[in-house]
Amino acid sequence: MAEIKKKDDNKSTKNKSTDAKASVKKKVETKENVEKANKQKDNNPKLKDEPSLTEKVKVKEIVKNSKEEKIVLKDESTLNENVKVKEVVKKPKQEKIVPKVEPSLSEKVKVKEIVKNPKEEISLKKETKKKKHIIKYLLYVVIIILIGVFGYSGYKIISWRIDNQKTQDIIDSLKDSVDIKENAGKNVEIVVKEFTEDVLQYLAMDFIDIDFTDLKEDNEDVVGWVEVEGTKVNYPFVQTNNNSYYLYHSIDKSSNEAGWIFLDYRNTLWQEKNTIIYGHGRLNKTMFGSLNDILTSGWTDDTENFVIKISTEDENSVWQIFSAYHIANSPRPDYSQISFSSNEDFTNFTNKLIKRSMFDFKTTVDADDKILTLSTCYSNTEKMVIHAKLIKREIKTTEETEN
Repeated sequence: MAEIKKKDDNKSTKNKSTDAKASVKKKVETKENVEKANKQKDNNPKLKDEPSLTEKVKVKEIVKNSKEEKIVLKDESTLNENVKVKEVVKKPKQEKIVPKVEPSLSEKVKVKEIVKNPKEEISLKKETKKKKHIIKYLLYVVIIILIGVFGYSGYKIISWRIDNQKTQDIIDSLKDSVDIKENAGKNVEIVVKEFTEDVLQYLAMDFIDIDFTDLKEDNEDVVGWVEVEGTKVNYPFVQTNNNSYYLYHSIDKSSNEAGWIFLDYRNTLWQEKNTIIYGHGRLNKTMFGSLNDILTSGWTDDTENFVIKISTEDENSVWQIFSAYHIANSPRPDYSQISFSSNEDFTNFTNKLIKRSMFDFKTTVDADDKILTLSTCYSNTEKMVIHAKLIKREIKTTEETEN
């Protein structure tokens, strides 16, 4: 038995030795193969890019190891995912906080007010709607007013033209029917006391003489005829018991915005110190319209224009202009005074008129003179006024009186 056991031990020892030799021989062969392969790779450029045998062995080992790592990593990732899921369940995902712009104090107050009382928002909407209705209503009102203004203006323009035409037709008819005579006069009274070269020239002028028979038959209010040299004023004038009727009625008493020339109802011809005749200053130069041009049209360049001639049923007269000016409208203008308490009062009055004149007529007025005033509208805010003094007159006589 001992011998058998000894033989087995020797056999196993021999096998181990044989295996060791075989392993060494394999390693040597492997090493030789590697060196041989490397030499072939170096000699052959096509094989340079090929990995060596040792590299292939390493790659195999890496592949094995990577598979093992993948398995391990997969297990770890699975565990991590499970952990993350648990964390998500425990802690919900937090949203990113976006910085907000803080509202102003006034905006906060407005928001609070709206939140406190939402009915106010409804009332604000109603108020806004109401305001829109009011604005729309006001626009309608303005449009209606404008239409009214334009309509009224159109009516006034048409009416003005119609009245002008009517007035012109009457003037033309008067020129055809009335015979205006001029003569030196028979019973002439020289009133002026200052005999300047201009005055002598005026005294040499003829009177105008009008027969009022037909005019009185047409309108008994006709009391005289007035002519202003160098202008279109050459009309009969009327008088009634007020100063308003003939502002809106023509000489034939028809309604007319042009009116007619009229004597102040307070005057009794030539009895008062100041006799006043009124008339509209029409833009077409009818009535007293042409008087508005005497200070701008070169009228003052000719001294022969400084004369006014009057004819009435009882006398004819010539007047010398001493003042002309514009003055602001007034319900009771100071120039409308017709009577005076004393000669001094009258002198102060006439001196004021001379100083007010816009042109120096180089004449004076005495205390015992009588004056004539022509008044007309110059604009919506001013009057045009002319004053003249009596220099000579002729008392009319009938044929029976002369015989």
